Amino acid sequence: VDDVGGDARTPLARHAWTHLGFVFRHDADVFTYTLYVDGRLDSELSVRAPVRYTDGPLHIGKDPERAGARALFADLKIWPAALPPHRIVDEYAGGPPRHLAR
Repeated sequence: VDDVGGDARTPLARHAWTHLGFVFRHDADVFTYTLYVDGRLDSELSVRAPVRYTDGPLHIGKDPERAGARALFADLKIWPAALPPHRIVDEYAGGPPRHLAR
């Protein structure tokens, strides 16, 4: 099975706080990946290909085999279920984490 992926449509500003919301949904045989940038829908990708799950560790930023993101992460949240769009907007509306607020 080939790896699938996509790119954000919104250019991300350097040296600025950016809120990213990523939602993964699995409905019947369709897997949907949705990206929100600063509370707005940026892009969505739906595939019918089988998705391989792993019980390995979750690496955020960098893993032993890849260089990873050149970014700082703050206030990382992971939910056990996909959030609806209005919850993504609510999370963004909360503003940057206090230690990053200007």
